[in-house]
Amino acid sequence: MSPSRAPALPVSLDRPIALETALSRARGLLQGARALAMQLGDLGVIDLPPASATPADQSNLRATAVLYLASEVEQAGLISAVETLAGLFASGGVRRIDGAGAQQLHAFWRTRRDRPARAERLATFARLFGTESDVTFSIRNAQNTGFERAMIDFTEALAAYGRRERDDIHAGETVRIQTTADALADNLLTRSGGIGLYLAESLLELIDAAVKILKDPSVQAAVAAQGVWDAVRRIHMLYGERGGRMRVDPHVRRAKAGFDLLTWLADSLGGVRGGSFGGLRPPDDVLQAANIWLLASLDLYEGRRASGPAEG
Repeated sequence: MSPSRAPALPVSLDRPIALETALSRARGLLQGARALAMQLGDLGVIDLPPASATPADQSNLRATAVLYLASEVEQAGLISAVETLAGLFASGGVRRIDGAGAQQLHAFWRTRRDRPARAERLATFARLFGTESDVTFSIRNAQNTGFERAMIDFTEALAAYGRRERDDIHAGETVRIQTTADALADNLLTRSGGIGLYLAESLLELIDAAVKILKDPSVQAAVAAQGVWDAVRRIHMLYGERGGRMRVDPHVRRAKAGFDLLTWLADSLGGVRGGSFGGLRPPDDVLQAANIWLLASLDLYEGRRASGPAEG
């Protein structure tokens, strides 16, 4: 499914891709979500009209934003790259790593059974976001095939809004954002909750550990890489089953942009559900995130069409 081609705002994509800001924000979101979950547990069940935006809904959406970030980072090959490197290091297949990098790789390998397995991660991402995987579900319609379409509709509504001058905004454009935002929230909230918060915390810790390993100078030197994402590419090119065909950059751009968009959706849920959205204007960073997400999605779509399903 292809998003529209027209960009909403000028975007510079040649800057180094970094997730540190998003990861820091994600940690803060999860701390707040955990505190809220404990408070709600003490309060018991609260009956509210079904169309309202409850604190629990907002908390679930924030945790889902973190899970979306983790989903795209997984597809970018970060976790599988470090898992591959750690396995090779443990078996003596990589010998030029020392110091902190060696200690971190050893710890990563030793604790591999203490974190969500790859099959569990992929099943969660398919259930929430419809990501492609070889996981077989025991129930029908477990994969969220409607998420990508809902996300495209939402980001295209924001993109159309962003192309307008501030004094030329039509009511129909804000209504379109509200409608698509509500549909996206409904799509995710019917599948979120449960252990989502705890899984998001585990995956965030996993991503943090993987990033720290690939930032180590001796690790980068061992695979002749310059930077974290170059190390991901090099590891997959040297040792991965898919060689150098990993589509790293588009997934990383979607990771951060999608996290920002879903976080804003959670923060704005009261206006979206309560009908007061008309007075709430999406800030420029949200419009920029929508544009980045659409461009990265188009990049992935055209890459798949040109190369077949082997690229992810």
